[in-house]
Amino acid sequence: MSSDRNCSYKRQLLLIRHGQYMNESSHDDGIRVLTDVGEEQAKITGEYLWSVFQHFVCNNPSSGGSLSNHKNGIVVAAEPKFIHVSDMTRAKQTAKYILDAFPSHVQNRQVTDPRLRERFPCDPEPPLRHRHAKYSDMRAAEDVFEQYFHRPLTCESSVEIIVGHANVIRYLVCRALQLPPEAWLRISLPHCSITSVIISGNGHVRVSSIGSSGHLPADKVTTYNLP
Repeated sequence: MSSDRNCSYKRQLLLIRHGQYMNESSHDDGIRVLTDVGEEQAKITGEYLWSVFQHFVCNNPSSGGSLSNHKNGIVVAAEPKFIHVSDMTRAKQTAKYILDAFPSHVQNRQVTDPRLRERFPCDPEPPLRHRHAKYSDMRAAEDVFEQYFHRPLTCESSVEIIVGHANVIRYLVCRALQLPPEAWLRISLPHCSITSVIISGNGHVRVSSIGSSGHLPADKVTTYNLP
C-alpha cells in the first residue's frame, strides 16, 4: 500500500460471542459445551452471515471481491479472509456450526488462536470487590488488540471473523474506540451477537454494530450461561 494509506480501503472485524453453554461453574473446559439453544444460535448466525456475504456479491457483481468504498451492505468483502477462533470448547463448537453454512474453501480459513480465550482483561470501573486482573491476562488481551486491530495492509478491503468471548470482545471495542478500557464491563453482549469494527486506511475506526442479535428469533436471544 502507498505511504498515504488510502482511506478508501477497509479492514472489517466481525466479533462474535460464542453460543450459550452449560456447566459454567465447572473448571473442566471439556464439559462446558453448547446447550441446544447455543447450537441453534450458532447455526442461525452462520446462515445469516453467509446470506450477508451473498448479498454483497449480488449488489456488487463487478467489485472483484471487495469494495474500495464501503457504501453498500453490511460487509466490505465477498468472503471472510480468515476466521480466528478461541481454543475453548464453546468457541470451537460455535465456529463449527457457523462455518457449516459456508462453502468448504471458506471453512479451511479457520485459525485457532489461544490468546482469544476468555479472560479478565483489566480491572473494570467501577471495580469488582473480589476479582482483579492478572498481568498475564492483561498482556494477552493487549496482544490480541495489537495483532488484529490495524489498518488494511494491502490495496483491498477485507473481512475477518473472530469467534470468542464477551470479556475480550468488550475490551477490544473500548480499545478500538480509544475509550477507557476499564469501561468494558458496562457493555452487555448476547450469545452469538455480532459486533462490527471497520478500520479505514487512514486509521479512522468505526463501530457499525455492538452486540447485534437481531438475526436471532426472540426466543433464542440469551445472555447468561447455564451453571
